[in-house]
Amino acid sequence: MTGGPVTGSLAPGHRSATPLWYDGLLGGHRYDVVYEDAHGYPLIAFAGGQWYDVTTFTPRPVSVRHAVRRDTAWAGAVVQTVCLWMRNHPHEERSFELATELALAVGELARSATR
Repeated sequence: MTGGPVTGSLAPGHRSATPLWYDGLLGGHRYDVVYEDAHGYPLIAFAGGQWYDVTTFTPRPVSVRHAVRRDTAWAGAVVQTVCLWMRNHPHEERSFELATELALAVGELARSATR
C-alpha cells in the first residue's frame, strides 16, 4: 500500500505537522504536497507550480510526465494537484507550461496504451 500525502493542502499558510526526522529527509525544503512511496519515504513533492523528485537530499525539478510515471498509484493525485494549482494561479505563465506538460503526458500515455 502506498503512503499518503504528508503535507496535503495548497491553502496559503498551511503548515505540516510532520516529525523532524521526516523534514530531514526533505533536505529542509518546504513543499505544498509530498507523496510517499510504499515504505513511507518521500517520493515526489510539489511547490510553486513545480514537481520535484525528492528521493535524494538534493531535490531535482521534474516534469509532470515524470511525476505521473514515478509511481502510478499517485498518477491521479499528481494530475489533481496540477489542476488545482493552475486553477488557483490562472494568470501565471507557469500555469500554461503545466497545462502543456500535462497534455503531452496524457498524449504519451494514451499512445502507449494503444500499443
